[in-house]
Amino acid sequence: TDISSYTTSITPSVDTEEFEVKVFKATRTEKVAGFTTEDWEVKGPWSAAADTFWRAIARQTAGENIDYILGPAGNTAGLTKYLGTCTALHYEHDEVSAEGVMTYTARLSILAKTTTTF
Repeated sequence: TDISSYTTSITPSVDTEEFEVKVFKATRTEKVAGFTTEDWEVKGPWSAAADTFWRAIARQTAGENIDYILGPAGNTAGLTKYLGTCTALHYEHDEVSAEGVMTYTARLSILAKTTTTF
């Protein structure tokens, strides 16, 4: 499903667990990197189509991975393309504002990502 018509931004974040290690009789602690996770926050204007799509994705249970393709700069030949699998962690939409505009926010956990080109 192409969601570009109801997506205004995708913000990636990569986090690495950090552990402090202290060896017996050590004079200082060291920080050791642990597991790394990548999440994408997806935002856009709410619409019935966006709501139907994200509600269906959010209802999937663990183990039901979603395939994705993302062209951050478009899908013209030679541009960067990300593809892989993800799972939905969160979906919400806000109430109607005074201007009558509603937006949604979804968060995806990236399980696998390959970088290539179109």
